[in-house]
Amino acid sequence: MSEQLEYSLTEQERAERRAERAAARAERERKRRAKLLKQIGLVSGVCVGLILSAVAVVTVVQGGNGSEGGNDGSKLTAEKPPVQALTPQEPSTDTPVEDPEEDIDKPFSLAADERTVAIGDELSSKHAIVIDLTGETIMAQKAADIIISPASMTKILTILVAAEQIQNEAQLDDTVVIDLSITDYCYVNECSVAGFNRDEAVTVRNLFYGTILPSGAEAALGLAIYTAGSHEAFVELMNEKAAELGLSETAHFTNCVGLYDKHNKCTVYDIAMILRAAMENELCREVLTTKIYEIPAGE
Repeated sequence: MSEQLEYSLTEQERAERRAERAAARAERERKRRAKLLKQIGLVSGVCVGLILSAVAVVTVVQGGNGSEGGNDGSKLTAEKPPVQALTPQEPSTDTPVEDPEEDIDKPFSLAADERTVAIGDELSSKHAIVIDLTGETIMAQKAADIIISPASMTKILTILVAAEQIQNEAQLDDTVVIDLSITDYCYVNECSVAGFNRDEAVTVRNLFYGTILPSGAEAALGLAIYTAGSHEAFVELMNEKAAELGLSETAHFTNCVGLYDKHNKCTVYDIAMILRAAMENELCREVLTTKIYEIPAGE
């Protein structure tokens, strides 16, 4: 054949093909993430599905006579997995910033994109979020921006705010007396407790563990009173911290233990951001990643 037509594409056709290839890559990535999530196995039967940077499931063992409504304590030991600090992301220099100081103070935030997987009925929870801190993306979510009552997840913010008020490690050995006002609050509101008794002197360190592992309301109240002087003053600090994290539009707290109140509210996205901040605090990270913590028996 003496003549052959030259094959060529217009610029518009080239752009369309590039867009098709990019869309195909994005779809493959979305399917890969969906497959990965199925392999991980989202846990069903919980109020909120929340996975964030390898936070361990926590339990507590306290010794004592086993009587209902109280606990005399047990031996002090701790079993902790290795802890690694989260590495802050370097700020991008691609886009000029007019006000560097304002940019530094900008709260960390994440947004869903075309790769974010929508969680369906495979998870019985009505609200869930799975985030990737390394890639700074929302991997999967389910009604993550709907306002809910956070219940005892409130205590994550409680220990974060309390930890930021601790000036030195010696304060962790200070003691707080679990007085009648604390035990009455827990009794009247039917709170879950760690088992500290009325008039018992408890170290600040043990209050941190008592707040998280058994979700102890009396421990949370003890921390609030120790660090802020009163429960009410501590709640103000909680809301200031929520605002600092950029969550004030959806998150607001009225108590430090998670009691139901129409004004004690947030989203599971807010909880993820609070948990991320807590994991960056050395003391909170130690408490949140401890699996077993035993407290010495008192008199």
